[in-house]
Amino acid sequence: MRRLLLAVALIAFAAPAPAQVAKPSFVGTWSMDAARSESEGSPLPAVITWTVAQHGDTLVWDREIINEAGGAKLLSKVTVGLDGKPWPNKAPQADGSSRDAVYAITWDGATMVVTITSEIEGMAITQVDRLAKAADGTTLTVTRDLTVDGEPYAKAVMVFAKRP
Repeated sequence: MRRLLLAVALIAFAAPAPAQVAKPSFVGTWSMDAARSESEGSPLPAVITWTVAQHGDTLVWDREIINEAGGAKLLSKVTVGLDGKPWPNKAPQADGSSRDAVYAITWDGATMVVTITSEIEGMAITQVDRLAKAADGTTLTVTRDLTVDGEPYAKAVMVFAKRP
């Protein structure tokens, strides 16, 4: 019996571990395709452009948002580590001010999960973006869930095209 247990243990430890899913790179410039994007609970901006750079295990995310056609641009730069830890940043507001926001990146297989927490007028805001890159590398789908004080507030699916 001891030999059988030893043999089973050796086989178990000798078997290859499950392969880790490769984490895709999101580096590049991405523009939202408004015709292929949708939202419920809150309107989508007219324009969203993201430029993502990676420096080691840190992402630098330049974001340009225009909420309505002809409206003012909201520009922000977010720096966040790929380590799952919270990274403090600022979120621009339509009135030109900014608020504190904390970003954290985790992974669900090949999907990057970005959790953003902040507070507006005493209300806890949590935004969870799930970024999935198409196999051809030219399309990025972002599924967004937004909660206010723990209650669902808005959902969106945004489709981005990679710029050359």
